[in-house]
Amino acid sequence: MLINTLTTETGNQVLLIDQVFGIERLAQLHAMCAEFTPGCEHWPQPDWCAPPYNRPRYLFDEKGDEWAELVKFFDSSEFKQPIEKHLNIKLEHSVSTIWADFTGFGALGPHKEAGGSYMMQVYLTNTPHDYSGTTIYNENGQVLVQMPYRDNYAWFFHGMRVMHGRHHDVPKGITRFTLQIWFNEMLG
Repeated sequence: MLINTLTTETGNQVLLIDQVFGIERLAQLHAMCAEFTPGCEHWPQPDWCAPPYNRPRYLFDEKGDEWAELVKFFDSSEFKQPIEKHLNIKLEHSVSTIWADFTGFGALGPHKEAGGSYMMQVYLTNTPHDYSGTTIYNENGQVLVQMPYRDNYAWFFHGMRVMHGRHHDVPKGITRFTLQIWFNEMLG
């Protein structure tokens, strides 16, 4: 992992992480995404996205031995240690999911998460895009950083403390695969 740090006006750190996964783990995630077709068994559309809402997002069903092995890896010191060392905290994996978004999902306005703790979003793509990643905003809702959407690139921050969203809709011709990983801070 290659980690760069952005500090917001409120003193919160946003980690920008390149080369999140090694070649084999990344290939495993790409293979899971390659199985996707809208409405297929392992990638259902959640109720809040289905008609009449018509938001083109599909969620991986998080089933099977391969997914269980990945979740175990997300809680391993091998994966967490670079982040923990950088922030001087201890983390435990909470929950993970992969989703696929399409054009028409829309932009996501500036917001902070209503609950939870630390979150990480890793982009999985063979079709990078210069400005379709997550947008980090200042406290007034103005764009601070517009991240690219490129393979094996991620951000990590405390979701309830950092204003974020997506300033743009998903570009035409892109299936925007995103791996979301949540962590809790281990106290004591």
